[in-house]
Amino acid sequence: MKPEDITAIYFLRRSVPWNRSAPVLIVELGPRAMAFPRDWFASEADQRHVIHAVQRAKGQTLPPSSDDAAV
Repeated sequence: MKPEDITAIYFLRRSVPWNRSAPVLIVELGPRAMAFPRDWFASEADQRHVIHAVQRAKGQTLPPSSDDAAV
């Protein structure tokens, strides 16, 4: 998968039982979507690092969020 293949990337936050991981990182590739649950990452900050890396690769920038960990 190349960054230009990604059509959208976002968090899907949902109500889950206490014993389930959330949020889920969703990566859309045109009509397909890949879901990466929180437990695939060491922390939620790691999920944000993936989103930021994709945005940089695609030439997109967003202002840093106060809850983002320093890189």
